[in-house]
Amino acid sequence: MIYRFEDFELDVEGRELRHSGLARDVEPQVFDLLHLLVSNHGKLVTKDVINEAIWNGRIVSEAALSSRVSSAREAIEDSGKEQRLIKTAHGHGFRFIGKPEMVGSQPKPLDSDVEDSESINSSPRRPSIAVLPFQNMSNDPEQEHVADGLSEDIITALSKISGMIVIARNSTFVYKGQAVDIKQVGREQGVRYVLEGSVRRSGNRFRITGQLIDAETGAHIWAHRYDREAQDIFELQDEMTQEIVAALQVKLVDGEQARWWTGGTNNFEAWEIARHANSLINTQNKPKVLEGRNLIDGALLLDPKYAGAHTIKAQSHYAEVYDGWSTNPSAALTQAKASLDKALKIDEEEPQALIILAMINLSSGKHDHAFDLAKDALKFGPSNALVLNLAAAVSFYCGDYDGAELVCKRAMQHCPMDRATNLGLLANLYVVQERYEEAVSTATTLASVSSSYIYGPVVLAAAFNQLGQTEEADRAVRQLLAIDANFSSATFLDSKPFKNKDATNGMRKALINAGLPE
Repeated sequence: MIYRFEDFELDVEGRELRHSGLARDVEPQVFDLLHLLVSNHGKLVTKDVINEAIWNGRIVSEAALSSRVSSAREAIEDSGKEQRLIKTAHGHGFRFIGKPEMVGSQPKPLDSDVEDSESINSSPRRPSIAVLPFQNMSNDPEQEHVADGLSEDIITALSKISGMIVIARNSTFVYKGQAVDIKQVGREQGVRYVLEGSVRRSGNRFRITGQLIDAETGAHIWAHRYDREAQDIFELQDEMTQEIVAALQVKLVDGEQARWWTGGTNNFEAWEIARHANSLINTQNKPKVLEGRNLIDGALLLDPKYAGAHTIKAQSHYAEVYDGWSTNPSAALTQAKASLDKALKIDEEEPQALIILAMINLSSGKHDHAFDLAKDALKFGPSNALVLNLAAAVSFYCGDYDGAELVCKRAMQHCPMDRATNLGLLANLYVVQERYEEAVSTATTLASVSSSYIYGPVVLAAAFNQLGQTEEADRAVRQLLAIDANFSSATFLDSKPFKNKDATNGMRKALINAGLPE
């Protein structure tokens, strides 16, 4: 059972409180108190009932009870002064005065191998980790991409392990070049553990350090220093990953260890070029993407069987279409598919290659094949942020709305500092499902994250219109036209690869009713 109120969800079975799709760390007794109050919404819950439910009838002090109530209010952004949701009946007890909506059990995921969304900090089964960008301790700034590449490769390797939750590069690299407080990183990223490290290069030798820290206590769980030749860096990555997994006592399932470094290379020069190319392609800047593509061709000349490099090249072509600057989208997708076919011939379990291929199949109307590819990608890269982001989109456009919502929320857990794309998808999903109040709430959050992202005002215009709030809908229309003066509902909606072409009829009608061009 899930209770929805305002921007919150209280997932009873998953024992998780979520705000705008993101899990919040809540102590067990505080969660139990919230459940007790919300499930009895509108009714007075006496202190004796709370004592029995939370402390098994054991007598506790008023201070202990007040502390739990205060924490419950804080978790749902209420206060003793405001009492917006939890009302005090002085001398008697408390009443939840919000209006929760009860819905069924947690929706089924896109793939049965992907576990239900869970609180990162509270789950003993799935330890959570943020890998910070390794520091370049060399005097040569050109070695920056080597340090970044090590961090990214470890993130990618760990993201293939189903027993872990791994924060995405886009989220952890916001700390690059900063002095960080590990406990603050843990809170901001919603993780229990943080890995930090450094790289120093002298000629052909590297000194690499790594330390794994408990973000709650600040205690060092594991630390190691490696002195290696350049050609041994791949063994080092494998060794470091194994030691991290062992330190966190993660249980591996069949095939996961063998999958860590598949699709890689033993050619250090090819790897170095590929890491530099990847950093350029990730900028989403056209000149840099093209520069990265030229570089990746050099890596493939050195090692034609480097599956990861073929995938990076495919991403550069796919970025042309996805970011909207391709002069020939059909040709770009054909080139992307050719590179993906090469990557998957070398490594058929490469998750990023599988999910990009799923998106290409989606755009060409092959929805069932796209869905199957997305399931495979989730199986082989369960914590890979790109896989989660695009798998949610595949699920949405294929009509699996429950799966899309679940995977989208998981994606936001894995990338809490870069949520705009996922918030946009969720907001659209809620409009299509006619969940207009949730659409407004999510789109409002999106607007606060990225004011120039067009999905925010599009959803607000449609949802406010359907809710009969014409003044707010008019304001959203003005914001939308300020972003794109040539916006039309047909251009916006017809470009989306929905399997069911009638799925957007409600949004189309709402946008036209709100005063936007057809």
